[in-house]
Amino acid sequence: MQVPTADQQRNMTDTTNKLRAVFLTALMIGSVFAAGIAFTGTAAAGNSNDVSGLAVNPSTVDNGTATVTVTGSTSSSGKDVVFAYDADNDGTIQADEVIDTVQDNGADDLDDSDNAFEFTFTPSDHGMTVGNSYTVGAWEEDGTYSGSDSNGANEATPFSASNFDDTTSLTISGSASDDSSYNSGSIVFQGETAVYDAGARDTNPANNYSLYESGDTPSPVRSVKYNPSTGLIKVSTSGLEVGTTYFLSNDGAVASESNGSTFTIREQNFDADFAEDSVDNAGETTVDLELTSDNRQTEPYNTTVTSENLDDSELVEILSESYTVSDVDVDDDGDISDGDGVELKVDAGGDISMPTNFSDIDAGNYTFTFDVTDTSAEDTANITVNEVGEGSVTFDANTYIEQQGDVFNITLDLSEAAQSGTLVIGDEETIGYEANVSFTDGNDDGQVSVLFNSYNAGTNGNVVSPANDEDTVSLTGNGQSATDISILESGDYDLAVSTDSEVNNTADSPNDVSVAVIEPRETIGVNLWTASDTTVSNFEDVDDITAAVNNNTLTESDKVAMYDSKGDTVVHAFEASGLTGLLNNESDSDDTTTEAFGKLLGDGVNLTINQTEGSTVANREPKIINTSELSIDAVFQSGDTYYVATDSDSFETESGSRSIAPEDVYNVTFTVDDSRLLDSEDSEDYQHVSDEIEIVERDASFDLNDDDEISVEAASNQTISGTTNIAPGSELTLRVRSSGDTSPRFVMSETVTVTADGTFMTDFDFSERSMNDTFTATLQGGNFADSPVSADGTVVEATMTSTTEAPSTTEAPSTTEAPSTTEAPSTTEAPSTTEAPSTTEASEETTEGSGSSGSGIPGFGMGIALVAVLGAALLALRQN
Repeated sequence: MQVPTADQQRNMTDTTNKLRAVFLTALMIGSVFAAGIAFTGTAAAGNSNDVSGLAVNPSTVDNGTATVTVTGSTSSSGKDVVFAYDADNDGTIQADEVIDTVQDNGADDLDDSDNAFEFTFTPSDHGMTVGNSYTVGAWEEDGTYSGSDSNGANEATPFSASNFDDTTSLTISGSASDDSSYNSGSIVFQGETAVYDAGARDTNPANNYSLYESGDTPSPVRSVKYNPSTGLIKVSTSGLEVGTTYFLSNDGAVASESNGSTFTIREQNFDADFAEDSVDNAGETTVDLELTSDNRQTEPYNTTVTSENLDDSELVEILSESYTVSDVDVDDDGDISDGDGVELKVDAGGDISMPTNFSDIDAGNYTFTFDVTDTSAEDTANITVNEVGEGSVTFDANTYIEQQGDVFNITLDLSEAAQSGTLVIGDEETIGYEANVSFTDGNDDGQVSVLFNSYNAGTNGNVVSPANDEDTVSLTGNGQSATDISILESGDYDLAVSTDSEVNNTADSPNDVSVAVIEPRETIGVNLWTASDTTVSNFEDVDDITAAVNNNTLTESDKVAMYDSKGDTVVHAFEASGLTGLLNNESDSDDTTTEAFGKLLGDGVNLTINQTEGSTVANREPKIINTSELSIDAVFQSGDTYYVATDSDSFETESGSRSIAPEDVYNVTFTVDDSRLLDSEDSEDYQHVSDEIEIVERDASFDLNDDDEISVEAASNQTISGTTNIAPGSELTLRVRSSGDTSPRFVMSETVTVTADGTFMTDFDFSERSMNDTFTATLQGGNFADSPVSADGTVVEATMTSTTEAPSTTEAPSTTEAPSTTEAPSTTEAPSTTEAPSTTEASEETTEGSGSSGSGIPGFGMGIALVAVLGAALLALRQN
């Protein structure tokens, strides 16, 4: 056999390589065609009506957020089933129109049996909106979509809607009015269905609408369905991004300003919270529920409410205290009462806070979940419910004591859940009078104060009332045992109280007992005090009166200073018990004590101010002050004492022709003449108390020297003083002005206050004045009879301060302290050695006959020490 040459071998190798390449190419092309044939065959097999019995339950739901269940059968076990709907009605199924892909017996299949499938989905998650019906179809996936995306559809090869193996119908009831109809640029909340009226706004509405995301290069999101019968396009916002702007168009990726189809997705801000962390399940059982949305304030909206361990009826009881709540089929399973929650209406306003009521709810911790029905907003609110016992009611005192005609304040303390009950006052059988009272703690402070008016008891008047207007107090049952009796007699009236609403039960089995003691009343007396108008004008309560007495600006006096119908304020301290019931009857609910007492004068209590016989001029009738025109500036009550402040400026005689004059003395008399209070119609039984007051002329004077002038030194802190008879606390202006040839001229002034002993004083600085300067001091502002009140004054030479004082230098003990004399540093301090006073003090110290020297060593002074030293030196020299 001939062996090929090297060239022949190389040619043979090249030929072999080329044949191999051609073979491999042909093999690859053949594989592609073979794959194409296999693909077509598989597609035909995949659409061969292998899915049957397709059903949706429920087939009609109230809103798109409800969950529906899809069931059906497959031709054999293990098949993949694709579910979809033709959203835009174009006859084809695109990738975004596929609902889900479920494998028989796979992880998503809720039915474990062979050849059967079950799965759930939420219509709104796939663009299905209220007010529409949809055809849902399914087909088996036999490899047609084996290389597809997660939805099981091949975007490049749309599937024909007519090739569904089986179909069923799903209807989402409701009205488009529940959705968000928007104008161009409007806000649509995530979770809402954006409703666009294409029929009214678009010049060329058609079925080929798409939703686009706005931007420099708008990108399509999905196709949307146009309903030609309504002209509406409904776009589910599920899956759309918050803060992103979208638009609808059937003219390509161009937003048309004319059709106004642009909207922006926003997330609704929503907060739910209880005003308190806890609430009781008895007694005070209410707590405010606060629902807030700061970007949805102009319209009401609904929210579903659920809470574990609370059924729907309990939720309605809790929330319906103030909110509009209804038990609805939240999960659209056809069962309203299955504990799936309730629906609550949130009124427009954005910030709603109203009470909820947890009465009789089991104790525990509860979490309430609030889901806004038409958006994705949700929040939770936590509350702890406390177990509270039935509670009881007790008196705050063992005994209550008042006088006939007074008002008792009977305070009741309520514990735990107790909020109301019955109070029984007296006993018809034992004391001849009984009042039955019901009460309620309206402000939940655990206390009710019952005001029992002993003056009105036994009449049809206002017998009981609450001390706090938020509480409720009233007669109950048969009210009172009698309503036509005289004022209650003195004695002990039993008290019984309980949380029971029945009078007999309270009397037989009270929670607590006490006693109201009624003592005889009396009219005690009156004392007169005076004060300046300024002092009285600052009175706000009886504590201010006490303070004024303590600081001597309100003083007891039998004189009032007046001039030209102007004078101080007289404070009448009138003491009488048993008047509070009568006073309450005269006053309105908003009356002050001053207003109420003003009404009482002349109707139960009378005030007269009449001139005494002793001060009345011969052959003249005593003057009578017209008390009906008397100015009562203020009345303050402290127990049984009433402080009645009357301005003497308003003292006018009844005749009008005779004026108040100095040295007039008047008898001020208070008379109690109420027939029920006195239990007598006879005027001889009237009770009177009185005191006298003398009118004096307002005057003042300065303190003068023997020369009848004011003398001050040419120095600071020079006191000018005087006396007056006007009321303590009165403020005056004391002015000093240069007089005569005094130069330079000067004026100084200070405010002075009259003290309790009728004096006034203040200091002036005359250090810049010269000896023999003269001045005039004037007192202003007192409405004095002799006005102006003034006095002349002279500046005298200032008294020189003595410089020979040596108290501190004569203290011998300080000179005997040896340690201080041996400290060398102190002797080197030059400043201390240059102080002349200290050196003179030392000399004075050494002249004292104490036998001590400056060295502090008795009998051995500095001179002797020097002599001793010199002697020792000379002796040493001599020895040397």
